[in-house]
Amino acid sequence: MAVGSAIIPVLLGVLMIICNYGSQIMAQQVYSGDSSEDCNNFHKESSGYLCNGAAKECQTFALYRAQQFYMSLDRVGSLFNTGPATIASASNLSVSNYSKSLDKDQAVLFPINCNCAGNFSQANLTYTAKDDDTYLKIASQTLEGLTTCQAMREQNPKVGENDLKTGTKLVAPLRCACPTRQQLDQGVKYLLSYIADVEDDDEIIPAKFDIRHEDFISANKLEDSNPTIFPYTTLLIPLDHTPTIPPKGPFAPPPPPRLPASPPLDLNSGPPPSSNSHTFVVILITSLAAALLVLAGFVIAIVLCLNRRKRRKVLKEAEAKRLEAAKIFKEPILMFRELSDLLESDRLIHYSLKELREATENFSEESRIEGSVFRGLLRGKRVAMKRMNGEVSKEINMLHKLHHANLVTLLGICLGHEEHHAYLVFEYAENGSLSNWIEDAGPRDSLPWKQRLQIAVDIAEGLEYLHHGSSPSCVHKDLKTSNILLDHNFRAKIANFGLAKSGAGVASLTSHIIGTHGYMAPEYLRDGLVTAKLDVFAFGVIVLQILSGRRAVGTWRTGHGERFLSDEITDLLQGENAKENLSDWIDPNLQESYDLEVAFRIACIAKACVEKDLAFRPSMTEIRVELSGLAGISTDDSPLEWRIIPTFSSQFQPR
Repeated sequence: MAVGSAIIPVLLGVLMIICNYGSQIMAQQVYSGDSSEDCNNFHKESSGYLCNGAAKECQTFALYRAQQFYMSLDRVGSLFNTGPATIASASNLSVSNYSKSLDKDQAVLFPINCNCAGNFSQANLTYTAKDDDTYLKIASQTLEGLTTCQAMREQNPKVGENDLKTGTKLVAPLRCACPTRQQLDQGVKYLLSYIADVEDDDEIIPAKFDIRHEDFISANKLEDSNPTIFPYTTLLIPLDHTPTIPPKGPFAPPPPPRLPASPPLDLNSGPPPSSNSHTFVVILITSLAAALLVLAGFVIAIVLCLNRRKRRKVLKEAEAKRLEAAKIFKEPILMFRELSDLLESDRLIHYSLKELREATENFSEESRIEGSVFRGLLRGKRVAMKRMNGEVSKEINMLHKLHHANLVTLLGICLGHEEHHAYLVFEYAENGSLSNWIEDAGPRDSLPWKQRLQIAVDIAEGLEYLHHGSSPSCVHKDLKTSNILLDHNFRAKIANFGLAKSGAGVASLTSHIIGTHGYMAPEYLRDGLVTAKLDVFAFGVIVLQILSGRRAVGTWRTGHGERFLSDEITDLLQGENAKENLSDWIDPNLQESYDLEVAFRIACIAKACVEKDLAFRPSMTEIRVELSGLAGISTDDSPLEWRIIPTFSSQFQPR
């Protein structure tokens, strides 16, 4: 018993020494974890991998996933100063067109020359800064974690955050490492710089590359049991062969650990020591080992359960952080895959950012129409260019399906990668928006009666097409005078489809109420109900503005405070003196150029459009028929003569 008690601690000590020594043999670099995004504090593991390889220089590989503005071999190659053919060969891709879009998140491999630079092992990349770049954005988004913001700052000490202007040349140290002498002895030829995916953990990654779990753990100095792997951080993959793209989907469990070979039997060593003593020690050690295994299994099960919860929380936090970063950096989430068919067809022109810069004198104030909209001459044609932030593929896919004379035409797009913006290029409306000619316009800028009627009919025809002629039908949701553009002949075109909703029937509920004060229907404000009658209400408000020359919301009577035009018309058309009241209310700039009877009927149409109950509002087809008939009465500028008086539907009579 005393012998057994003495042997057990000796054996355990030997085992610990062997385990520690084995770990040191394979140990390569410390995993940086989430400290790589903590740019304001120093973390030595975030500065780079230590230069402890057997060679000071080696060729290795890095993995990158296609994203946003780098969705082709051409663009990935330009980012990493590598030829697209080289990337295609390393990634085992057979391609004939290097500019063809890759799938989003498609993995590609590219070779890098890893060198010792002082104490750190890295591959220096020359990167040209873009607008809105920060060191964190370059490291964690553009380069997807293949470097860190701390390493970027250390490599570019003379370039502060405020000095990151378009065209600034930077050194981006890609994280890489060369195998140590011990790893070479184990057969390791390459240490692949791998970017962790959202789904990855310490079991999935080794299974992807068919390597042993313990080799992966040791190469990155990770915890032995359930280490936390953060998405978009770099890990080293020890490989005994040239790397290939790992498969997606479920993975087989990693291969079992290699057991040490049994020592050969020495036939000349003589008989073993006392069998009784030996048997007792073997039984004791076996029993203790079994007990320890049971206890260890129980502890591991608990730790696995706790770490699974922790990992899920960490992944959610990391994904939330990534999405928040995308919002802060205002990068449009533009899917080339979704737009590739349109760009390769003749339906949309793909303009270059250089063309847009030249057409607008580098987006000068003189070329600005308003906000983020600019005018310019592109390929011999006057156009309007709208700079977009955020998701634009939905609006593009909708606009290219809409074709009507009273809708603004989308001519093409510019994917503006250098500025991290997308631009939509539209036909140019020489006379600007209707709001400039209606709301508080003076006598010199006021539109004549005939043009006002034509504009109302144009808008009605455009909306009728959206509601009943397009496939699928569409609700604009943001109709207002500033979104009605006038061409050189003052013909109206509906613009700005950023909030539009399409689909069969287009009736839905939303809790996200967006719109302009005075144009939103009561059911939309109250319940979030979206139907075609939402546009009908807004159209009624615009017609009231065309008649009165007033804003949708304003103060018109002393002591009445701020009121909606949609409420004002209800009071105006009540009583026996409705027409006289209307005459006082109509835009004084029109003087006596209009027929009061026609104006009264148009006012009744507008009143029907802004009914509180959407069931009483007419359809755009009914409105267009009535308005077209009324506009047809006014054929010239002479006093109106009633030649053909259209049937005035009872639903448009004042109630």
